[in-house]
Amino acid sequence: MGGTLALGQNVSSFFVDNLGDYESETYTINRSYALNLRNIAGHYIYYSLTGKNKEFLLDPMLINLLPGQTRKDVIMFKHEGEEFTYVLEGVLTFFIEGKEYIMYPGDSYHGFCYFSHNFVNLSNNIVKVLYILTPPLFKHKTSPHNIDSKK
Repeated sequence: MGGTLALGQNVSSFFVDNLGDYESETYTINRSYALNLRNIAGHYIYYSLTGKNKEFLLDPMLINLLPGQTRKDVIMFKHEGEEFTYVLEGVLTFFIEGKEYIMYPGDSYHGFCYFSHNFVNLSNNIVKVLYILTPPLFKHKTSPHNIDSKK
């Protein structure tokens, strides 16, 4: 057997054969060890948490914000739709309509997007947020928060 067994099991049993098995026309199962990179724009790294079905009404994503931003980096956005932001890790600074909110793990924002708003990482550590947008980006006339723009 020479090296083919680990902990009494064949080594291949520790790997998923086909990640595509978790996506159908009606649902998507995402695995934390196989994130789908959507885009990298400046200090923002976007991972898609949805499938390819164009009928979904939500556009969920994981966003990692790298440290090093300043208040000068804040570009306010207005766009159609609604969004939900949930802080998973780190300290997020959220700007909306001239106000600044410091958000910690477990804090969230839910609101319409026609107000000037944005969020940044003013800390020295990575910030991770769950971000859900509706309508999905492919239905927007412009890309909110520069999610799908190349910088």
